[in-house]
Amino acid sequence: MDKIMKLNISLRSAAPPHSFLICSSSSLKVSCFNNIRKTTWNNEMRAIPARDRVIDIGKHKGKMLGMLSSEYLRWMSKNLITGDSEKWGKLAEDVLEDEVYADRLEWEVAERLLTGEGMVGSSGSGVAVELKELSKRFGWDYDDKVGWSKVDFRLLGTSKGGRLPRVQDKQQQVESNLKKPSGKGSSGGGGVGREKRRERAAKKRENQTAVAGKRITTEKEETNDDNDGKKEEEIGRSRFPGRQSLINKVLHEE
Repeated sequence: MDKIMKLNISLRSAAPPHSFLICSSSSLKVSCFNNIRKTTWNNEMRAIPARDRVIDIGKHKGKMLGMLSSEYLRWMSKNLITGDSEKWGKLAEDVLEDEVYADRLEWEVAERLLTGEGMVGSSGSGVAVELKELSKRFGWDYDDKVGWSKVDFRLLGTSKGGRLPRVQDKQQQVESNLKKPSGKGSSGGGGVGREKRRERAAKKRENQTAVAGKRITTEKEETNDDNDGKKEEEIGRSRFPGRQSLINKVLHEE
């Protein structure tokens, strides 16, 4: 603390009264402001994709970069290379390389067909056929009416505009659904594995039922044999109630 006080006293004595404090306070404010602005900008760059950044200069001020034409973005990347506008030139380059913005790049070709600026009817078939052929070239799913209805063409190229439906995406979705285990509490393995497990369980139950049935049948047969023997013995006794006494009588008479 003593060293800091001595340093402040020496600085004050070396400069005119109040001049150092005013200068240092002013420069500190500017430095802090620049650091805060730079930090805020870096945070925004990480949090918001370039395609969704709202431009604050030029004739398209207030629009997201992904809404702008590829021609204008190329102009920005080529000309905005110095000063405060340099950041927008770099962002324009990022948008042009963005996978989501690729949908707008492709759709610009379709717009030229629809507005008559492109080579329409070169095959003599009309705009509809040309657009269908364009869909095949870009891999669009031309017949996916639900998918096309979800696209907001004004915001196409941004995160809020939706994506153009593609045949590849539908195939991947179908394959993904086939790989997903159906039913609750499944441990995976797919439908084929579940069927095999069910067959094994059913076969095991059948074997257990067969063994149990055989055991019950055997026990019944043994029980019936015992009962039959007892019945015959009882019948024999009832048929000849004095057999032994009769035999003794005959022997005695002889």
